[in-house]
Parts: sequence; structure tokens; C-alpha cells
Amino acid sequence: MNEPTKPFNVESKPGQRRSYLLRLWCSNAPGATCWQASLEDPHTRERIGFTNLEHLFAYLMELTEGHVGNDKE
Repeated sequence: MNEPTKPFNVESKPGQRRSYLLRLWCSNAPGATCWQASLEDPHTRERIGFTNLEHLFAYLMELTEGHVGNDKE
């Protein structure tokens, strides 16, 4: 049985909170990796596509770099 998750702080400084619609699908196209993804900004409708999960994770890491643990400002 999974332990309940702790609530997280949704109050954050401007620029430190982002919302996206995440879409995941498995492509059967020849030469394609199975899992592909897209992120859509719900405010601007801008959509970014990723050919694999590693690219998605790299994008998220780059996007959030420098924001983790900076709550002492």
C-alpha cells in the first residue's frame, strides 16, 4: 500500500510555478522510440513536442534549473 503524499507548497514566487498539459503516446512508426510527449501551456496554447522521454526530462530540468531550493530570497 502506498503512503500518502505530503502536501506541497503551491504558494510560490512569480516565475517559479508553471502549468502544462502533458500528453504521452507510444509511436509505432519505424525508427521511432516508443514514448513521445508534448507539453502545452494552457494560457498561450504553445505546444512543445518531444521525440522521447529523455528530451522531455532534459527540457524540464533546464526549465527549472536554478529555481529549486531558492526559497530564501
